[in-house]
Amino acid sequence: MKKFNLGLIGIFLLGVSLVGLSPKTHARAIENRSIIGIDERIQVTDTTLSPYQSTVFISANGGMGSGSVIGKDTILTAAHVVSRIKDNPSSNSNYVIPGRNGATLPFGKFKIKEINIHPQYLINSDPNHDIAVVTLEQNNGKSIGEVVEQKNLALTNEVTVGNPVSSMGYPGDKTWATMWKTQGKITGQSAHRINYDLDTKGGQSGSPVLNEQQEIIAVHAHGATTYNDGIKLNAGHLEFISKHIGETTSTFNKVTDIQVDKETLTLKVGESIKVNATVLPEYATSKQLHWDTTAEPIAVVDQNGIITGTGSGVTVIDVVSESENITKYIIVSVTDE
Repeated sequence: MKKFNLGLIGIFLLGVSLVGLSPKTHARAIENRSIIGIDERIQVTDTTLSPYQSTVFISANGGMGSGSVIGKDTILTAAHVVSRIKDNPSSNSNYVIPGRNGATLPFGKFKIKEINIHPQYLINSDPNHDIAVVTLEQNNGKSIGEVVEQKNLALTNEVTVGNPVSSMGYPGDKTWATMWKTQGKITGQSAHRINYDLDTKGGQSGSPVLNEQQEIIAVHAHGATTYNDGIKLNAGHLEFISKHIGETTSTFNKVTDIQVDKETLTLKVGESIKVNATVLPEYATSKQLHWDTTAEPIAVVDQNGIITGTGSGVTVIDVVSESENITKYIIVSVTDE
């Protein structure tokens, strides 16, 4: 549980509360991230260990922020960290350093190649969608996701208030480019954001917010007087990430199920019926399906899911996800009449 210094409460109450601000006003006030009570951040002295090696220092045309390695060549961060450089991302002043520890760069430095910002943030700096995926160049023939581990992401539509969370990043109020970690608990949520009592300062924007399984459930982005908050990795945000993550070891976008609108059906010889199949989750990267039949003399199926009766009897049609080898079966009865 966080401890509060009562002598500082008055100072906190003078801070800028971001609740109720318009998106543009919120964007201007966004540097007001807070220490909640006593500052309980701890310096990470060995940044080569997991999960610290996957936390990155971001240099963005003189600005700084934090992020996480999520793919072979991609990192996840807050949109406001990189929005100023989206039109000129490959400048030499724009780069990413995983596991940085002051002047020590244990895994090298990676130039920024491309920046993808959530479309809602691009429209009006909407704080509910303050999230971005950054693609990097290789360094000495190696991708960032080959020299450090790639963090897994977790679908987070709902969270439980009181659950523990942690984060690590590069606060600007500490010794330059040193990594600090913080632990706390979830204090609230909305559809797109998670509130918590983690201690943060400017520079920690874009840091991963981790659950107990060390999965990313949010991207740290904002602060108020009595809480800080991050962008929740809900289904919509994971769909955006999945479009830009590229090759990854993360399992969040793997096929987990196939839903069909008909699990049994009856048709006559010569009659055709279409079965619709949907890959889950909706943000799965590979949605390629293959249809097959166990008995062509009874029924055949094309690759659009159209089943045609060819002879009386009962057979099984299967639809398979080619990427994950997940199968759904449809029982088909064919009659002469």
